Amino acid sequence: MTTRARTVDIRASDSAQAVLLRVIENPQYKKVGISLSPLQRAHSQMVAELSLLAPSIPIMPTIPEVEDIKAVDAYLAAFAKIVDAHVATLGRELSSGVIGVDLDAFTDTLSNALEGNAFFEIAKAGDSVEEGTEIRTAAWVP
Repeated sequence: MTTRARTVDIRASDSAQAVLLRVIENPQYKKVGISLSPLQRAHSQMVAELSLLAPSIPIMPTIPEVEDIKAVDAYLAAFAKIVDAHVATLGRELSSGVIGVDLDAFTDTLSNALEGNAFFEIAKAGDSVEEGTEIRTAAWVP
C-alpha cells in the first residue's frame, strides 16, 4: 500500500524516521522555504514514532490476564523510550549553546521516573493477577 503525501511515497513498511526524513528532505518543502530546526525535526520524529504505537495501545478487559498486564508494561516502556530520545535531543541542543549543561539529567528521564513507580505497580498487578489474589470486576467499588 502506497500513499502520496506532498509528492513523497510512503510505504507501510517504512519506519517513522525514514518517512519523516523523506518528507523533510523533499525538494517541494525547500522550494517554499519550509525549514525545520533540529528540535522541530526531533519533535516531528517523536510524533511519527508515537503514532506507530497506536496498534499496540493496550485494551484492559474487565478481568485482565497476565498477558494484558504485560501489554501495558510493554506499551509504556516503548512510549517512554520514544519520549526519552526526544528529551535527550533537547538536552543536546541546550548543551550546544550553553556550557555546563548536565546531559545525564536529560538521559532516560521518563523511564527513570516510571521505574519504581508505574513499572512497580504494573509488576505488582501482574503478580496479583497471576496469583489470582486481586481480580476485581467492573462492579467493584473501593
